[in-house]
Amino acid sequence: MNLPSLHSNNIDKMSNPFCVELIIFTILFLTLQACVCTEIIGGRVIKPHSRPYMVSIQENKQHICGGALIARRWVLTAAHCKE
Repeated sequence: MNLPSLHSNNIDKMSNPFCVELIIFTILFLTLQACVCTEIIGGRVIKPHSRPYMVSIQENKQHICGGALIARRWVLTAAHCKE
């Protein structure tokens, strides 16, 4: 009995350059979220709103965590962001 692979169609979708860039960004972002650095190292200035997939999770208008928009209504964030 041959069962269809759950991942065969998803691999084709993953070859999209934006998707690959988003995955790499997410991995780097979540890795750096664990850092307790108080300054930006090696950063560069970007135009406001030039990264529409970046999310600021806020409580009482205060930034508490970051995330990445992975679908229209879904944000991927680090586990420590949700207490």
